[in-house]
Amino acid sequence: MGFIMKRNLHTLMAVALILAASGMIIFWELYLDDNLNTVSVVVAAKNLEKNKVIKDDDIKLSKIKLEQAVDRPVRDLREVVGKETSQFVAKGNQFVDEMVDSYGLEPNRDQLIYSIPREWIYSSPGSLRRKDRVYIYAIPDERRKAEVKPDITQVAAGRFVYKGIGSEINGPILKDLVVAYAKDSSNQEVKPAANSDKRIDATGSINNLELVMTQKQYSVLECKYLEGFKFNFAYK
Repeated sequence: MGFIMKRNLHTLMAVALILAASGMIIFWELYLDDNLNTVSVVVAAKNLEKNKVIKDDDIKLSKIKLEQAVDRPVRDLREVVGKETSQFVAKGNQFVDEMVDSYGLEPNRDQLIYSIPREWIYSSPGSLRRKDRVYIYAIPDERRKAEVKPDITQVAAGRFVYKGIGSEINGPILKDLVVAYAKDSSNQEVKPAANSDKRIDATGSINNLELVMTQKQYSVLECKYLEGFKFNFAYK
């Protein structure tokens, strides 16, 4: 009798262990694996053009495997809704901070929004828009060359000293500056015509640029202009 009870007890223990193991497997697959090895990330619900204001239906949360997640993905919809894309984002792509214009037009404590006088501008792309990042090249203004003195030290705040006008400048003198506004002659912002997202047309010609920059950066432009240069603006 005792032998039979002992054998039955062993059988019950074996069955209990099997059931417990099966339960752990099911618990792992249905709960733990789904929560420990996955992450919810913000992805584009549709193709989003650059400078697109992100709306609720433009994005969604998607749960993916950890190994499929990009570095530092955005995980909260509130971090991107209402902001603008800083680049084209394809449908299904995960969002990272660099894709969202978190910088915006708000200068930091070392920056201001400076208006670039029209007479300083040699040329700028007609497709340039607000929040683009520009590269500035100095172009000799031959019409003013005879009027420029050999040394310019007029910008005391920047403590810059330049020696006369050169024949050419290789590479940008300033780069990666944010365009706060690109305006036409009537002080209206230049935008794509008919509210399209493309740059093939515009509501007007750019007459005035406003850039987010430091006083030191503005002094660089002012000094170079006083030396006899104008500026060519490019972006990518």
